[in-house]
Amino acid sequence: MSDALATYSFLSWLREGVGTAIAPAQPPSTDVPGRAAVNVAFDVNGDHVDVGLHLYGPGDVVGIDPRLVVRTVPHHQSTDFEPNYFPAIEFAPPGLPWLFTPLPAAGEQLLPWICLVVVRKQDGVAFEAADAKRPLTVLRIDAPARPLDELPDLGESWAWAHGHVSWSSSDINDGDAVRAELARLLRESPGQSVSRLVCPRILKAGEQYYACVVPVFDAGLKAGLGELAPGDDGLATLDFAWKSETPPTLPFRLPVYYHWEFTAGSAGDFESLVRRITARRELPGVGQRPMDVSDPGPTDLEMPGVVLGLEGALQPPGMHPTPWPNETAHTEFQTELAKILDASATAVPVVAPPLYGQFPAGRDTVPADGWLRELNLDPRNRAAAAFGTTVVQEQQEQLMASAWAQLGELRKLNQVLQRAQLARSVTAAAHDKHLRTLRPAPLIAVSRPVLTRIGTPDPSIRDVSALRAGMGNAPPRTFYRVLADSTITAGALSPAFQQIARPGGPLARRLFAPGEPVRASVVERLNAKQIVAASPRAAPDGTVAMDAFTAGLGDKYERVRYEAATSDTLSLDPG
Repeated sequence: MSDALATYSFLSWLREGVGTAIAPAQPPSTDVPGRAAVNVAFDVNGDHVDVGLHLYGPGDVVGIDPRLVVRTVPHHQSTDFEPNYFPAIEFAPPGLPWLFTPLPAAGEQLLPWICLVVVRKQDGVAFEAADAKRPLTVLRIDAPARPLDELPDLGESWAWAHGHVSWSSSDINDGDAVRAELARLLRESPGQSVSRLVCPRILKAGEQYYACVVPVFDAGLKAGLGELAPGDDGLATLDFAWKSETPPTLPFRLPVYYHWEFTAGSAGDFESLVRRITARRELPGVGQRPMDVSDPGPTDLEMPGVVLGLEGALQPPGMHPTPWPNETAHTEFQTELAKILDASATAVPVVAPPLYGQFPAGRDTVPADGWLRELNLDPRNRAAAAFGTTVVQEQQEQLMASAWAQLGELRKLNQVLQRAQLARSVTAAAHDKHLRTLRPAPLIAVSRPVLTRIGTPDPSIRDVSALRAGMGNAPPRTFYRVLADSTITAGALSPAFQQIARPGGPLARRLFAPGEPVRASVVERLNAKQIVAASPRAAPDGTVAMDAFTAGLGDKYERVRYEAATSDTLSLDPG
C-alpha cells in the first residue's frame, strides 16, 4: 500500500504557452490596447530576426465551449444549496481564466478576463437571446433593480479565481522540487488540474439566483454585445466592464459566456442544523438503572441497602459512575470476590463465577491491578460482560458457521499460493534449460517483450527502505531504457529488424558469412561500436524548422515557475 499523502495545491494564477512570455512589468501594446505584445527572435540563414506578435485579448472572444465546464456548484436548477456557501464554476483548462488577460502579473495578483456573478432572480432581471448582431446571451438589468447590489467589485476579481492541482506527495518537501512536480503534472497530467471561479456573494435562504460567467474588461463587454467589429482594436480598452464606485446606466446589459440557475435552501446546511442541537444536562433516569448489590451471592459479606447505578451504552453528558457508599465495604467485597475467582485455578478446581477476559489476557487469576481486575471485581462491569457472554452463547451456531466459512476461504488462498509456487518452479526450470546458456545478444532478443517491465535497481541493495532512499522519488530504470540509452538502440531489437536480420534473410546474405548468427553479430557489433546506426537527416540550408521558431521564445515557452504565496497557496510567476 502506498504511503503517499493526497495534496491539494492552489495556484493564485496560471499562464501557459506563449502567454508566459509576457514580462511582469510589460505594459499592454500601445497601438492595440486590448492585446498583449511579445517579441519572438530566431535565425534565418544566419541572420537574427525579431518579430513582434500580438496575442488574442478579451475583445477577441465571443463564446466559451460548454464542454470546457467541468462542474458547477451548485448544480443547475438545484433547490437546496447551502446559503452560507459560495457558488463556483470549474473549467478543464487550468489556465482558462487568465488565458486572454493582456495585463502583466503583479506578484501573486493577476486579473482574470472572466469572472462569476450571481444575480437574484427578480423583476427587472432577465435574459436576452443571442441574434445575428449579438453573439452572446445578454443579462439585462432594468429599474428598479440596483446593479451594484448584484455585481461584485471587479478590482478584487483576482482573489476569486485560482487553479487547483490534485497530486500525491510523500517525501517532497523542497520548494523547487514541488514546483518542478507541479509543472510536470500540468504538462503531462492535465486531468489532475482545474481552474475555478468563485462568487463571494452572501446568499439568502429561499431565494432564486442566476449564476453567470461574464467579462471583466470593457473590451469583452463590447465584443459580447456586438459593438466591437473586426479591426476596431482601438476601441478595445482595458477598462472594467463596470465600476463599483459609479452606478452603470440602466438598463445595464452584460454578455454572458455561460450561466445556470439555482435556489438557496431554506433549511440551512448540516453545520447550522447541528448548532441548533442543545444538550440537556438534567435527564433523571437516563443512562443508568439501579442495581442492588446488598446480597452479592456466594460470599459471606452482606451490604444492606447498597444500590449502584448500572450504566448503559448511551449516557447524558457529564454522567459519572455511582460511587460506593462505603469504601471499606467496597474493599472487603473485592477481596472476597477475588478469593472466589482465584479458587477455580487451584489444583482441585471448584465451581466459581467465570473470570471474564482470562483467555485474551492469558491469566487464570485476578491480577493486582489493570483492566482485568477492574472488569472482574466491579459488579457493574461483570453484568455487562455477562450480557456479552449470553449473546455469544445464543449465537454460537452462526458464529461457528462463520468461522468455518472463513476457514474455507483460507483453503482457497492456500491453493492459489501452491499454484503460484508450482508456476515459479516450472518457470525456473525452463529458464535453466533454455535461457541460462544463451549468449547475451540472443537472450536480449528473446526477452525483449518483458524488458519494459523489468527494473534495474542497485543489486547490492536488499532492504526496501534503503532501496527507496537510494532511488529517491524516481522509479527504477527499466532494461529497455538502459538499452535505448546505450550503443545498442531499441530499433535493433524491434520485430521489424529481427525479420530483416533473420538467418537466410537479405541482410544475412549480403553482410555475413554463411552460418554466422546474424542477430547476435549485429547486436554484439553495435555494442562494440564496430557498426553504428545511421545519423538523423540534416535539414537543408536556408530552411527554418518549427523547433527554431519556438526556441526563439526563450525558455519561458516551456518553463513554468511557481512562487509560494502563502503556506498553502502557490502562484505562478512567468518570469
